[in-house]
Amino acid sequence: MSEKTSRTTYQVLGMSCVSCSKLVRRSLEKHEGVKDIKVNAITNTFYIDYDPDKVSEEVLEKAIEGTGYRTVKVNREMKRI
Repeated sequence: MSEKTSRTTYQVLGMSCVSCSKLVRRSLEKHEGVKDIKVNAITNTFYIDYDPDKVSEEVLEKAIEGTGYRTVKVNREMKRI
């Protein structure tokens, strides 16, 4: 059986250093269903692969915003593995 994975991309506004991105990453990793997180520190962009049956985009956004940063959703794509 194939597993569903979605990818959503957020620009995180206000991040200025690697420690900031680590804080956001740790907040996201706490949620069941988050599979992979990639960060582009130059553009402050997070690429998050997750199982939409276990965690929603709203939960991901709140996790980021809970660290004190604002988010701008860039895109979302669905893939099968």
